[in-house]
Amino acid sequence: MKIAYIFTQFPSGQVSNSTRVFAMLERGHKVTVYANSKSKSILYKDELERFSDDLKIVYINKPPLQMLQVMFKDFIKNPLSFIKTLIKVSNKKIFYQHHTKRIMGGGGKNNNLLVTKKKSKIVTSYFRYRAIRDNDFDLIISFFGTIGNNYLFTKSLYPNSIYMTYFVGFDYSSQVYRTGDVDFYKDLFHECDYICAKSNFSKQTLVGLGCDEDKIVIDYNGIDIKKFSSKTYESELKTLKFIIVSRLEKKKCHLLILKAFQNVLESFDNFEFTIVGDGPERQKLEDYISKDKNLVDRVSLVGLKTQSEIKELLQLNHIFIHPSSSSLLNGSMEDTPTAILEAMAIGLPIISTYHAGIPDLVVDDYNGKLVPERNLKLLEKAITTFFKDKSLVSEFGKNSRLLVEEKFDSRKNAMKNEDFYKSILLNHD
Repeated sequence: MKIAYIFTQFPSGQVSNSTRVFAMLERGHKVTVYANSKSKSILYKDELERFSDDLKIVYINKPPLQMLQVMFKDFIKNPLSFIKTLIKVSNKKIFYQHHTKRIMGGGGKNNNLLVTKKKSKIVTSYFRYRAIRDNDFDLIISFFGTIGNNYLFTKSLYPNSIYMTYFVGFDYSSQVYRTGDVDFYKDLFHECDYICAKSNFSKQTLVGLGCDEDKIVIDYNGIDIKKFSSKTYESELKTLKFIIVSRLEKKKCHLLILKAFQNVLESFDNFEFTIVGDGPERQKLEDYISKDKNLVDRVSLVGLKTQSEIKELLQLNHIFIHPSSSSLLNGSMEDTPTAILEAMAIGLPIISTYHAGIPDLVVDDYNGKLVPERNLKLLEKAITTFFKDKSLVSEFGKNSRLLVEEKFDSRKNAMKNEDFYKSILLNHD
């Protein structure tokens, strides 16, 4: 099969999305990646080197001066073709971007409205069209909903291709929340052949936004479990070691975890807590920890770590804690966090929340504990569960690994996707 993947950046910051690309390359398919820009991520360095001869990557955005130079050369080379292309990409019904505009409300800035309109950006459309034309793809797959919107023109460019779009969390939550435009994806839902959701929650949310349920396919995030060795469990746990790996931002609820541990200290003090990551909340967390000697003695903020260092830390810890919540600022959700999957692959039990697609990863009282978002009392109770019965660390941890092997193995998922692609192409013809 000939497959085109379209990203905002590549390699994608969302690990599981890049994994899908390399999985199809590994299975021998011809893959072209189109991305607005190159990612600064150092992930997938080995895979990029391994598939350097097979993977074609086209970065579309260029500095303004360079874009003008390219357009001038195109004009000199073939004036008629250049003018025809400009006329084509000026068609706002096909080539457009969603432009968000703020309208002042009668009550001042607090009543501002955000409205979205289709806006023609000829230069941007010219380079997108220029990059992707004159090809013949079986499948065109966009990551995320916003990219699916912006590249919907490929559906008219390649009417015989299957056009699919993955939704990942922010695109069906904060993107809609901040504009209040429930019809933001109306054209995409109508024109797209398949919409891919990463959880049952996202599927139902997309149906609520107007997508035909028959078009929605659930494709869970997956990881390469061969890269994660299941941990060896200690026969006796004297000190419970908790860990979180995430960006330090409010919706990850690090401060809530610290407050829960302060309450736990009244009954149990034999624990350590490692915080991996960096972000805007770091200083606030450092200040909070510094005011409590009990936290100073037990909590470590270790900053950013490489993937291999994270694996080592996960092996050294006993319980992964990740109480995600929807952003109070813009309603953003994260669906099915890869960080949880990686901890599960190591064999850690999970403490998390009933947030977006997380219940598809964590089954309460099977491989972890789930609590409502931002519920301090129940988060504290979930933590104390493991102090009261330390055997749950190995029991839930082993179940975590089994779940990953069963449902979230990227290689198994790639085989399922391959079979699905072949079947829809056969029926499409």
